[in-house]
Amino acid sequence: MPQIESTPSRAWTGLSRWAAGAALLVVAGIIAGGKCDPIPKQSAPPTPAPAPETGQRGPLRVGVAAVTITPTAFESWTDANGNGEFDQGENFLDAGADRLFDSEEPGALGPDGRPGVAGADDDGNGALDDVGEYLAAGSDDVRDPARDNFDFRTNPGGTEGDGVFQSLAIAGFQGIYGGVMRAATGIRDDLWSRTILAERDGKFLVIQSNDLVGMLHIDINPVKRRVERELGIPFRSIVIASTHDHEGPDPMILWGGHIDEVYMAWLRERMFRSIQLAAASRVEVRMKSVTAYPFMGYDPNTLELKTQRNVRDPSFEGDFQLRPALFDRPFLQHDGRDPYVRYTPAVALQFTAASNGRTVATFVNWHDHPELQSDRNTLLSSDFPHHLRERMERALGGTCVYASGVLGGQIGLPGGKLFPLYDGAGNAVYETGVFDPNGNPFPKLVTRSVQDKIRSVGYYVADACLAALAREPWQTDPVLSVDTQDLDIDLVNLPFQILAFWLTSRTSVDPLDRPVKASYLNGFSGGVRVQITVASLGRMQLVTAPGEMCPEYLIGRRASVARYSHLGWPDYNFPAMPAIADYMTGRDKVVLGYANCYLGYLIPESDLVGLLETKHPNHYEELVTAGPHFGDSVGNKILQMLGTPVRFSNHPIHP
Repeated sequence: MPQIESTPSRAWTGLSRWAAGAALLVVAGIIAGGKCDPIPKQSAPPTPAPAPETGQRGPLRVGVAAVTITPTAFESWTDANGNGEFDQGENFLDAGADRLFDSEEPGALGPDGRPGVAGADDDGNGALDDVGEYLAAGSDDVRDPARDNFDFRTNPGGTEGDGVFQSLAIAGFQGIYGGVMRAATGIRDDLWSRTILAERDGKFLVIQSNDLVGMLHIDINPVKRRVERELGIPFRSIVIASTHDHEGPDPMILWGGHIDEVYMAWLRERMFRSIQLAAASRVEVRMKSVTAYPFMGYDPNTLELKTQRNVRDPSFEGDFQLRPALFDRPFLQHDGRDPYVRYTPAVALQFTAASNGRTVATFVNWHDHPELQSDRNTLLSSDFPHHLRERMERALGGTCVYASGVLGGQIGLPGGKLFPLYDGAGNAVYETGVFDPNGNPFPKLVTRSVQDKIRSVGYYVADACLAALAREPWQTDPVLSVDTQDLDIDLVNLPFQILAFWLTSRTSVDPLDRPVKASYLNGFSGGVRVQITVASLGRMQLVTAPGEMCPEYLIGRRASVARYSHLGWPDYNFPAMPAIADYMTGRDKVVLGYANCYLGYLIPESDLVGLLETKHPNHYEELVTAGPHFGDSVGNKILQMLGTPVRFSNHPIHP
């Protein structure tokens, strides 16, 4: 059986004071858990005839697990101006790391369960048993039941009433390279470490996806080594990735300026536990995989809904304003960096137990920043993947693992951009009586509240996957293969060089994970050795990237020009690029971003406008990348592993 384990975190007590509905099956109109409007036809590709698959004799076995990694030990605060930032003069609630004052703590009100003397107006204010009567004379109330009150002599480790903000910095927006902090005020939904494990004939593929902004190899590799040592699963068969969640803690000091080593140790334990439970739960399965094509735009004249195959996107975002008649209106996903290249297909896998046909696990790979709640959100959350996974699990059963793909270049859905609405009951909402030329009901496209957005995007992508899976036959004899190779990444940008020095100072860092020194790497800081994986399971093939890969690495692009003269900048020429997808042999192509390490954006070297050109309209990613060769180095390595001599640049591959 799939394993789900929920355990509160032991600690996240960053003492940073600025220093540092039901699911749509689309089968005979049946909706699991209740009725729901049918989603538009997703224009799925015809299924090719199965290719002959040989070479493995044993059954495919799959296990899955979901383990909570939500930090719970932090203090809340009052965001008086609603900007999401803990500003000077704003108050924090000095209740301690449990976020409960004494009267709120379990057991505080004694056996009678009421403040003060039960049924008495202890404080004479005309109200019986109000909270102000806590600890009144003669009551059975208990003082400090959690024993977390600070006392210099008797409890110096207490956090309630100590005058120190036990803050938890939320990663992804504010605070990068220091500055303001977006501190958490509470928890909206849990963060998870979810693992899917496939095994056949002694070969393994382990994919773990964590609801985090990213992780460094120094925290990933020890988990993989422990799995190899204790569970016998090879280090190079394990891929540990992050969803790039912008509503969770910061494991990399980029946003909080502080690492809580206690939480990180607990996190590594939970990551191991997730793999351990997945390994223990594996059963013989059948599988299917699909590529779903959700609608992503429409013709403003005919209202025809468009998918990745036929949408008319410009190569330069400004053309939406300069030449609007030539292009479709986008929704669901946006590209915030020129050239304008979007990729919206989702790959989904389903595994059912051979013994009873019940779903063991599903897996979804899609491409959008989990930041839809914006930089003003102060509640911990896994963002839209929470709703996507919920939709998949309610429809099919089992446990869903979601993994992010190509998000580089600000692939996402910022405020003001359109998305198809789902109501609070989980129903797709359509414009009344409006259909596109192909008979598809036209979705109600809105830009409303962030809670509508995360729910709607999660459900919409999940429904596209569910519809495609319902049409897909089961695969026969799915072959499993895994190839993992090392790649040395040069640390050129100053922030990542500083990060390298920090790596050498952490006593918990395994010597195997310290910066690599070699003649082909920066002599000042050295580099980072990461693992790149190319793997196949049946008709699915995946590649990994240690950061935010731009979609054009996967699908290629034509040469184009971005016109910036109206903004006071010269035009910029973007050369054509080959496509990794052209050399992937699997029908259903997956990119696991943020995998095995996070080193920032993977941007083509030809596109970088210069680190110091901070006013350029296409500048930002230059600040958050290991260096100018990072993207092309990873792309070249993937192409090499796929067996083609094609390269993105002449930058050499090391080691």
